[in-house]
Amino acid sequence: MSDMETLKANLISLAGKLKYEYRAATILFILAMLLLAALLVLVKPGKRTKYRFVRLSLGNLLIHLMDGFVTFVNTPTLDMEGNILVRRFGFGWEALFTANLISFLLIVLMAWYFNRYEYERIPSRSPFDYYMKLFYGENYKRSWFWYKFSRNFRPKLAMLSCGIYWGLTAGAPVFVLGWLRHMLRIQRPSWWHDTWISCFLGITVAYLSILKWVWTGYRLSINVPDNAYSVPYIYPSIQSGPVPSAGPLTVSVPGSKSITNRALLLATLAEGTSCLRGALFSDDSRHFLQCIRDLGFEAEADEDNCRIVVKGLGGRIPRQEAKQYVGSAGTAARFLTACLGLSHGVYHMDASEQMRRRPMAPLLDALEELGCEIIYEAGSARGHFPFTLRAHGFRRDRISVNIDSSSQFLSALLIVSCLCDRDFTIQIEGTHGMAYIEMTRRMMEQFHVRAQETTERTFLTKAGQHYRAMDYQIEPDVSAACYFYAMSPLLNLPVLVNHVHFDSLQGDVAFIEILIKMGCSAEDTPQGILVTPPADGVFHGVVEDMSACSDQAITLAAIAPFADSPTTITGIGHIRFQESDRIRAIVTELTKMGISCRRTDDSITIYPGMPRASRVETYDDHRMAMGFSLVGLRSPGIVIDNPGCCRKTFENYFEVLDKVVAQFLHG
Repeated sequence: MSDMETLKANLISLAGKLKYEYRAATILFILAMLLLAALLVLVKPGKRTKYRFVRLSLGNLLIHLMDGFVTFVNTPTLDMEGNILVRRFGFGWEALFTANLISFLLIVLMAWYFNRYEYERIPSRSPFDYYMKLFYGENYKRSWFWYKFSRNFRPKLAMLSCGIYWGLTAGAPVFVLGWLRHMLRIQRPSWWHDTWISCFLGITVAYLSILKWVWTGYRLSINVPDNAYSVPYIYPSIQSGPVPSAGPLTVSVPGSKSITNRALLLATLAEGTSCLRGALFSDDSRHFLQCIRDLGFEAEADEDNCRIVVKGLGGRIPRQEAKQYVGSAGTAARFLTACLGLSHGVYHMDASEQMRRRPMAPLLDALEELGCEIIYEAGSARGHFPFTLRAHGFRRDRISVNIDSSSQFLSALLIVSCLCDRDFTIQIEGTHGMAYIEMTRRMMEQFHVRAQETTERTFLTKAGQHYRAMDYQIEPDVSAACYFYAMSPLLNLPVLVNHVHFDSLQGDVAFIEILIKMGCSAEDTPQGILVTPPADGVFHGVVEDMSACSDQAITLAAIAPFADSPTTITGIGHIRFQESDRIRAIVTELTKMGISCRRTDDSITIYPGMPRASRVETYDDHRMAMGFSLVGLRSPGIVIDNPGCCRKTFENYFEVLDKVVAQFLHG
């Protein structure tokens, strides 16, 4: 997107933001005027003290209501460097107004108490008069501050209660009210003066808050640091304008990471030269490709045409000793470790700090049972990188592996099992990630090796099977496509992703079924799946077991606050051990935005609400960055820290997102 297009998009975003804040402020003060009119009719002016006291009480409640609203509207602020400062404890305006009300009642009770026992010093016996003197002094020619502290202990205690009151609320309007009375020389304060001056102050502060929102949005949109991405807030533009006449938002996504890395290993184990078309080039696939080369395989990459040519050696590893650095690629870490465990040689395995924290123990324990020797480096924990693998081939034909933390352990053993000289049986514990295991089995069949599921928890690979080299077309990444499909209910737009179909190998296609449950409709067209939003523009919360498509838990969590009912995501306990503790990360970031959440070890419940401006910490997790960018499309002021972490799977995601925004804005 050019600088001019960026500026135009930002101006549209700010105009939409101003429009909605203006509407909110206008509605509030219309209601305030109606309330004032009702009070003036119901509480008639009179000379009796109690009526004056009632009117004063109601007037102050109105002041505090406006004060609470202003504080709520004005919550997102910026420091001098443009960083968003969000309310630290996440209190909403309801809690603030309750604090206002309670503190006001405490002040009235204190005033009544001191008036009752201090009537010698303060001639008037009404709480109204004492309350006025408490804030404005005995008269306007004397210092109210001196008046408070020139008396005995009880008035000082009353002043302390005022301090607590001012600490709990933004009490400045009350002080300014007294100052204006003094400047206007109003010697006898009345309810009418209080009313109109309070309204004037409230309207002024509210519109200043609106201007601050605009300034906040401007700084967020224009002066975002290089290591952050300001999500374009386009929802107001969508609501005020028609859907582009060109049809649905149409997106193309890169090849699947899961399929690319599986195809790389299968091509390496095949006999002959394979050509992988539509391959994904990302940090993960580049690390995998480099590891293959470090082992002595010939592999040519054409990134411009998304093509990789690999010369396989039928299961033989050229080098008997090598160093392998897998970066943060979980597939490379698990698949290559299993492959090397079946060979004969010594291999030094290492990974990034992020991958060092992720579990490897179930696979390494299985390899040790099969005859491999695992030597952990000093200071490294058992079951984690780095380590040295001394491989002597598999000495057993049966193994059991736990897949609760990752299904890649089973996929890795399945892929290499056909290289054994006898039938190989794998028994599994756990049921996590069966969709990815099915993907692995289907890809093995495409390369002419079959792994049978003999029982629900047992897999058998017959000996004597061999992978065959082939030209292989890699599917688009359905995981990446789901971020754009989620925009359909979020922005009330039809979305089509090219070449994604329901017969995909990838389990994440099940996310579209979840969108259908939320109220969307989906059609598999020759061009790709088209998702259409609910007819009334309102989508529903769901209760969903996402164990089969857990990579999309963050995606669903990002749009859940905008649903009309709570959303509960279950079966995701294993995502605590992925690139980040994703359950904790989701709850932390949504809570910062003011969204109520509840979590357990394997589930999250998210309640509807409007997220407020926030900087999203990505925890170096590509799915956190891509998933939470959706929030900013519908809620202003969302900034994604470290967007570069998307290099792991979809390195130009935010460029594609900008193009999607431009496609809508310009038709």
